[in-house]
Amino acid sequence: MDNKRIIIVDDDPMMLKSLARLLKKAHYSVEAFVDPREAENAVSQYYYDIMITDYSMPYLTGIELIRRFKRRHENSEAILVTGLTEFGLAVSAVNEGNVFKFITKPFEANRLINYVEDAYQQVEKNSIYRHFKDWSFETLGNNDYDDVVVALQRNAIDGLMNLMKAKDEELYEHSQRIGKLCLLFANEIGYPINDVDNLYHAALLHDIGKLAIKDQILDKQSGLNALEFNEIKRHPSVGADLVKKLGVNHVIQDYIRQHHERIDGKGYPLGLSGDEIAQAAKIIAVADAYDALSSKRAYKAALDFKEVQRILIEMSVGTFDRVLVDAFLEMLTRKHLRIV
Repeated sequence: MDNKRIIIVDDDPMMLKSLARLLKKAHYSVEAFVDPREAENAVSQYYYDIMITDYSMPYLTGIELIRRFKRRHENSEAILVTGLTEFGLAVSAVNEGNVFKFITKPFEANRLINYVEDAYQQVEKNSIYRHFKDWSFETLGNNDYDDVVVALQRNAIDGLMNLMKAKDEELYEHSQRIGKLCLLFANEIGYPINDVDNLYHAALLHDIGKLAIKDQILDKQSGLNALEFNEIKRHPSVGADLVKKLGVNHVIQDYIRQHHERIDGKGYPLGLSGDEIAQAAKIIAVADAYDALSSKRAYKAALDFKEVQRILIEMSVGTFDRVLVDAFLEMLTRKHLRIV
């Protein structure tokens, strides 16, 4: 979530510090201002996806600050923090269309984070809608707005897969295998049905960022030096940023960005650990490693299943979720499954 930019404004320094700490812990990029006039100056110079502001402040109310913010950043969204006495004003601001959500003090941290996630999804929809606003949506039949967003996202994914196939057939075939493995495994473990599409599409696109890495590094048959390995380590973030620009939803972005994180926190690019890593990203990581070990490459032979099994179990100490590894290997063994 490191590219999601949030500006927060509150004339109470303690509240401001608490909000900033909460959002940074959730891996957002945050800028905080006590003075709404300074915040207004910042939004006149820089882009922010979301504004979170208190209502009652000197110089400018939160509602007026949001109005000025939205005039400059029409795709962005705003969350208004209010006291109980300001409830009616907050409702009016939401009805007016400038405020996406409001939250009353005191509030639970999880509720605010959920509101921020909802707001960010809306930012993505706003961006897609305005990018295609000249389209005649009547030609799309009876599809509603969400159907249009899904259709555009699928077109973007198909386009990226075609690009991958044209540039690197081996990478394309690897990605197709990872997609199949993740779908099978999702069914095996009862993965939430409403997120299976996100898992599958992230699995297909997990290595799309490698298209931006120099071929001489990707194709190098000897060991990589430190500079080359650092270049390789860019691909999860590059891939997530690329699909973001094409309107692919933030959930898929996060899964792509996290697929090289490790349980012990020694992965990249964010250094997440344990439950900070999305389950989908953990699944993609296991499937990715299995395919890399069991597939023949120009620089290595394919390993037999017993050797792959041994290595994956060893890597469960620190790298992978052992429960997922055990379930994954059990599925392959029971079904005599080899994805080729």
